[in-house]
Amino acid sequence: MSNHLTLHIINSTPYSNLNRDDTGTPKRIMQGGTMRAVHSSQSIKRGIRLNYQERTTTDSIRSAYIANLVHDRANKINPDLDPKQAKKIVGKLIKGLTSKEAYSDEDKDNRSIFVSTEEIEAMAATVANNTEESVNDVFHGHKTGALAIAAFGRMFAANPDLNTEAAIAVSPGVTTHTANIATDYFTAVDDTAATTFLGVNQFTSGIFYRTITIDRKQLKDSWTGYTSPNAHEQVSALVESMFYGQPNGKVNSTAPYTMPSLIIAEEQNHRIAYNFDTPVQPDEDGGYLNPTISNLARQVEAAHKFDPDNFAGIFAVSGTHPDINDLFSQEVTPKNNIIGQITDWALKAE
Repeated sequence: MSNHLTLHIINSTPYSNLNRDDTGTPKRIMQGGTMRAVHSSQSIKRGIRLNYQERTTTDSIRSAYIANLVHDRANKINPDLDPKQAKKIVGKLIKGLTSKEAYSDEDKDNRSIFVSTEEIEAMAATVANNTEESVNDVFHGHKTGALAIAAFGRMFAANPDLNTEAAIAVSPGVTTHTANIATDYFTAVDDTAATTFLGVNQFTSGIFYRTITIDRKQLKDSWTGYTSPNAHEQVSALVESMFYGQPNGKVNSTAPYTMPSLIIAEEQNHRIAYNFDTPVQPDEDGGYLNPTISNLARQVEAAHKFDPDNFAGIFAVSGTHPDINDLFSQEVTPKNNIIGQITDWALKAE
């Protein structure tokens, strides 16, 4: 029985700048001798996490100001709390995670930590009860009650025993073809004076391929809610967020999001992705989407012929592209059905 399931996702992304570098230029890499646009793994993970939080109650937060949140919550639990003593206990708890000063603005850039609302509540209760417990007594070791943390993992520099191993692996999204960067000049005009500022924005577009691999054994090991009554609902929400979660750069000045053209859910013994080293060429009518999906279908067929033992169990295809049935010789699975299949699989780890 395999513990890995990989999602292969193809998205057609129009004129946009969802993920940019320090100069404001869309991120890009060289692959197969040509320039490709790229969305970093980190930016996609954040997009998934934010999308998931929109679908569920917020169960986690990443911030450099966790100390303030714990302090405020402790004050609500115990309004008679001594401020100096509370600050001392909070500082000890936070320093047990990051080794940085809990309230120092100088350390804020290196103090950001990822904790669950349950953990904030537990730390606040410790402070409110004036109990100088170790942070190890408050947390559940390497486990967490927050699905987002179990999915993406976390590291505490000062306390490796509390690190949580990620249950999902997210690749960068890379265009399957050569990408170009377009320069867009803009002006900021003062309505009351004859002055104008001229600036530059840069954008790109393309067909992006990305993968997300779920390790259900690790999910069971990292998440205390694995057998809870609402586990299926939470994992379903996370899986749907994997379909839609993307970076969010310049979303207010573009319309970058489209439905997934293709989603393949593929159970694998060994995690593999497919590769577009040779850049896809546009078809005779223009456009890269059709040749991209045709190329991927050929790669999938070749992989399954080469090592059929690596692929056992779930293989389902979904998406909006009209030729999925013919290219993969398989009926398109409706979105809610494929989410259900993936969720059921993810919650059956031995």
